[in-house]
Formats: sequence, C-alpha cells, structure tokens
Amino acid sequence: MAEKLGKAAIYEAVTKAVEKVVINYKIAQNVSNELTKIFDTYLKPKTTGSFTKVNEADVTKKDANGNITHILCSISKKWLPATDEFFYKDSKGNGIAGYRRGSKPGEAVMKAYKRQSTGVINDMLAGRVSNEDGQKKLQELKAGKPDYSIVDENYYTNQKAKRAEASAKKAELKAEVKEANLAPKQAPAAQAVTKPAAAQPKKG
Repeated sequence: MAEKLGKAAIYEAVTKAVEKVVINYKIAQNVSNELTKIFDTYLKPKTTGSFTKVNEADVTKKDANGNITHILCSISKKWLPATDEFFYKDSKGNGIAGYRRGSKPGEAVMKAYKRQSTGVINDMLAGRVSNEDGQKKLQELKAGKPDYSIVDENYYTNQKAKRAEASAKKAELKAEVKEANLAPKQAPAAQAVTKPAAAQPKKG
C-alpha cells in the first residue's frame, strides 16, 4: 500500500515535479508563476497565526430561548442555519456554537470560482487558448470575485432542482437523438433526367 502523504509532503512533491516540467519543456515563466499560485492556494500548508475572536452577538441570530439559529458565514457574508448541513464542525474551539464560520455553500462557491483559473491554465498548457488570451482571462478572474448570490437557506434545495433540471434536459436530448436514429430514412428523391434536345434538320 502506498504511503499516505501529508499536505506538506504533497505540496513539496508537486512543486518539484512542476519545476522539472517547466525546465524540460521550457514553459513560459508567467505560466509557471500562475501554476505556483494555484498550488499555493490549494496545497500549501497554512501558517499558524493568531485567531481573531469575534463578538458572538455580531455573527449569530438567536431564538426566543437564546439558542443560536443562524450564523453569519465568514466567506459569503450570508446568514445561514446553524446546522451540520450548512457548517463544518469546529474541533479547535474557535468557532461559533461548535461550528466553523465558513459555510459549506460559501466554500463550494469559492472553490468553483478558483477552479476556473485552473481550467484556464490547463487550456494554456494544452494549447487550446493562446498565452495572451489565457493571461487576459486570468487577470479578469483575479480582479473579479465569486458570486455568492446563490448562497442562502434554500441553497441545497435550489442546487437539487438545478441538477434535476439538467438531468431532465439531458434525458430529453438523449430521447430526441434516439428517436431521430430510429426514424425511417426517406430515400432521396429521384432527379429528373433532362434529355438533350433533338438536333434540328438544317434548312436548304
């Protein structure tokens, strides 16, 4: 069984492999830099720093009995139910009501946005887009930010409905293709053959 590597070991192994690829294939330095940024975002171990304590009253909503019902997501800045469905359990004692403040939906949207940069870099390396166009797209993504408008209490319900709609459309398209393949093919219409005009007898 292969040895299970920690995040730091994975980061070191990947960055060394990328360095070899950059050197051997003479990849443009700006592309190499963008690759490094992506790896830093997803793989580089975070340094331990001081935790900024927040005022619980500012980031929670409570019911009449004083129970926390909602937490302000630190990623999306949206109020979400204080439940296992929306938040990760906090094991370090720095969270709110036993939860980390970054919500699962907020994190999902953030990661989806970051994956766009990875996709652009992959397209650049594969030659599907030019270096110039790829750099332009990367700059646009860097200047922009994730759209957290879909993060709310109905997030999971809406995502489920969205997947169901996409699945229905896919099934409909598949049925149309199948029907088209089963439909009897009409024989091409016979084209009329034009006979050359009979030669006219010469006068005289």
